[in-house]
Order: sequence, then C-alpha cells, then structure tokens
Amino acid sequence: MNTQTKHTPGPWIQENGSIKAVSRGHWFPVARIEKRKFTPEGIEANAAFIVRACNTHDEMLAALKYVVKYHREHDSGEGELFGLDFVTTCIAAIAKAEGQS
Repeated sequence: MNTQTKHTPGPWIQENGSIKAVSRGHWFPVARIEKRKFTPEGIEANAAFIVRACNTHDEMLAALKYVVKYHREHDSGEGELFGLDFVTTCIAAIAKAEGQS
C-alpha cells in the first residue's frame, strides 16, 4: 500500500513538542516528540523540522513534477535543457516521495 500519498495535507503546526495537522477545520495531534529522549530545545527543533518538511512536501513534489514535464515537452532527449543526471534525480525523488521506491 502506498502510504506516502495518504498523508494529511498541510497546514501542520507544532505546539509544545506535539505536531498537529488541520482536518475539517480542527487541529488534531499526529505526532509527539518523546520528551525523555530530547532536551526541551531538541524537542522544539525536531518538531519545527517535521512541520516544515510536511508543509513544503506537496509544493516541492509539484515543482519536481513540473521540471520533469517541462523536460519531456522541450528537450530532445539528450539532456540539453537541464542535463540527464538532474532529470533522473528528479524522477527518483518523485518516486520516493510517492512511495514507489
């Protein structure tokens, strides 16, 4: 099963080490950083990192898909626009983000 595409879309927020997402107009917790494993600063830093990643995931995925689409529509297949390694990396990142690798 592809769980990567079944995530709750943003916005996500952090609150006292808890990570919350909004669904149907209500905030609910989706994760909590274990307090016994981190300092208070570490808890907030980890929560902030997760929130930023979740809030930008969809935008970054759309940007990668746009680059690949543009390449396929405008490149001869030789990689003159972006380089084949770059496009291959974008395709691999898309697959990973969508749970295909």
